[in-house]
Amino acid sequence: ENLHVDAGYHVVGMKAIDAPDIDIVTGKKEGGQ
Repeated sequence: ENLHVDAGYHVVGMKAIDAPDIDIVTGKKEGGQ
């Protein structure tokens, strides 16, 4: 799950930080990493 979203959200997360789902995934993914 994390790897799947990370591939697409990794790029989108930087531009679409407003999205709630991306914010949570990106925050835990990048923050935890």
